[in-house]
Amino acid sequence: MTQKEYGFLEEMPAKPILPVINKSDLPQRLDEDGLRALFPQITPPFVKISAKYGDGVEGLKAAIRELVLAAPAEETGGIMVADLRQKVALERAAECLVRTRKGLLDGLSPELISLEVREALDSLGEITGRTTSEEVLDRIFANFCVGK
Repeated sequence: MTQKEYGFLEEMPAKPILPVINKSDLPQRLDEDGLRALFPQITPPFVKISAKYGDGVEGLKAAIRELVLAAPAEETGGIMVADLRQKVALERAAECLVRTRKGLLDGLSPELISLEVREALDSLGEITGRTTSEEVLDRIFANFCVGK
């Protein structure tokens, strides 16, 4: 490795690192002791693979899996939505649920409230690809006395 490459590695943020040495099918040209000095926090051996022949790839997959599972989950301040259509559907569902809550607090009839719930479920169904059955609404409003 060049001095520039070592400098780049030293500037990396403190994140889990999994060093992988490729071309294990060729004579070693890399100073593994020098790399180990650069990464003292890494106790397991470096993962050695041959991308050309596929040697060591299963070990690499296992090492990545272990690294990911051992790392604490990073919490983001928000929610990630895949595309604009899903974002719009989620916003529409949220608006319907806000109106549902307001309707319940204001004493609106269950029939009107069920329309908002139905619209929220339909909006979510656009994302999941599911259609909502009447069964769900029947369960939600089973405790309401309709027709009084």
